[in-house]
Amino acid sequence: MSINETIKDFVAFDLETTGFSREFDGITQIGAIRVKDGKIMAGEKDRFNKLVYQGNGYGRRIPPDVVALTGITNEMVSRADPIEKVLPEFLEFAGDDILVGYNCDRFDSSFLYAACNHCGITMNNRFVDGVYLAKKYIRYKMPGCLKYNLGLITDLLGLKTRRRITRITTHT
Repeated sequence: MSINETIKDFVAFDLETTGFSREFDGITQIGAIRVKDGKIMAGEKDRFNKLVYQGNGYGRRIPPDVVALTGITNEMVSRADPIEKVLPEFLEFAGDDILVGYNCDRFDSSFLYAACNHCGITMNNRFVDGVYLAKKYIRYKMPGCLKYNLGLITDLLGLKTRRRITRITTHT
């Protein structure tokens, strides 16, 4: 997909994980919001937010530094459904929509594919990484800038955010 194409219908998503290795770490939370015709949908069925149990051969305990970063504790995921239940629910929610995430090409999509492999599920969604869009916008607004973090892009766009997308799904 060309960076110049306009995408009006998609699912914006974010994952939280126990670490950076898709081989040894697992997804602890999947959060998503449906966007139709360029507008964030406000209905209950347009939001997805689930914690994921770390056990049964999937994932690992959440290290303290990750707890500090995400706010997700081992106690919280101990009461959650396993990836074998949550992943099919998320894929049903997403349907055939394009999945848009920030840094998803390098991180989130690899965890989703690893989870699909673990569960014996095939995923056919296309991904668009918001980092590419952010780089183009930041280079236009701030030539020479080498930072492309989500905080900078939300500041440049004048967006007020309190929480990451996984928290937005339960607090808006």
